[in-house]
Amino acid sequence: VETNEANNAQTIILTVGGASNLQFVSFTHDEGTFFAGDPIQISLTYQNAGTAPIPAAQVNTFQVALSFDNSNLGVDDFILRRINASGNNQGSNLHPGETVTLDWVQRLPDSYQGTFYVLAENNGNVRSSNSPT
Repeated sequence: VETNEANNAQTIILTVGGASNLQFVSFTHDEGTFFAGDPIQISLTYQNAGTAPIPAAQVNTFQVALSFDNSNLGVDDFILRRINASGNNQGSNLHPGETVTLDWVQRLPDSYQGTFYVLAENNGNVRSSNSPT
């Protein structure tokens, strides 16, 4: 028999874990022979493949560059675009499973000549074209 109804409460601390995980979904661009100042179409899609939203303080930077090699970005590569996909910018409110697609026309630099790969990089993960442009 319950005699004191005022003590029927219990406090439980519950912590729900999870982590965000920003990953490439696709990276495409025009291929062919181009000249300084020519425009090329570029498209980059990324997704939060994690189990939690992108935190506001999490820094995620995508870089798209012209590169002499097909493996990583180096000091001699030309950065075409730097995308801030942090939790307080392009990654804002990106929940698990959600994607962002950025499409743009990129004008090629005037003073950069040669045969290049077009690379996209995010925190050391690189996507590249299979053939030089």
